[in-house]
Amino acid sequence: MSHFRIRTWREVLKDFCDTPQKKQEVAEKVGFVSVRTIDRWISGPTDPQKHEYIRNLAALSDELGELLQKQWPEAFSPQTTRQLLPIERITLPEEFRRRVVRAYAHASRSVQRWTIFQLVSSQMIAHLDPEQAGLMIVYIRLAETLQIFERVGNGVWTTRQVISESCSEPWIVQAVKASRPFFVQSLPDSTLPPPPCFANADLIQSVGFFPLYRAGCVGGGIVLVSAMADFFTPVKQTLIEEYSYLLALAFCDTNFQ
Repeated sequence: MSHFRIRTWREVLKDFCDTPQKKQEVAEKVGFVSVRTIDRWISGPTDPQKHEYIRNLAALSDELGELLQKQWPEAFSPQTTRQLLPIERITLPEEFRRRVVRAYAHASRSVQRWTIFQLVSSQMIAHLDPEQAGLMIVYIRLAETLQIFERVGNGVWTTRQVISESCSEPWIVQAVKASRPFFVQSLPDSTLPPPPCFANADLIQSVGFFPLYRAGCVGGGIVLVSAMADFFTPVKQTLIEEYSYLLALAFCDTNFQ
């Protein structure tokens, strides 16, 4: 007598990814995660970390949707699905831009850097990581070593972001020297070690760097650290660029050379 066995969601997902091209398509539909992340979901070491990813997976087929709803019913609850519009549809609020410009016009020089950095970076944290999975932003500038200045974070980095005011990790130094946007979507899967200057370095999953510009000159940049793999989607990278223009207002002209 044969017994009918219900397939797991991992098995169904594996069927969708039977060729490298299909696997890449699934990765993009889910939320621009890496193919390596899809492999980990299929093989079992990790589960989707965001409700958005679970719902996007569920949209692939009725069978997969039913299995995922049984596994993670909270991802499909009315309270969860009535969240803010997806980040893809959100732009920087106009009122927020006005607040930054007012701070630039009226804050005294002695507090201007701190005021604008805190104003912009706090908005970035809330916008990019509304689920508070863990995101840190630090302003960094290259001298003989990388010097860390202003910083802010949520989650595990709410109260403490760094354990050293300088950083000599070669790959971070090289990224800042290159003065180009740089993103690592899965630090554990790369050959790059987590920067020891950051607090809770063992929890870092993805890292980004974005330079700050004024009049075409670079004035250091921001390092972004996330506790989630595949955090820096193309949309978030675009938003980081938009925020970087406002962050540059925090610093004086001599910082840009």
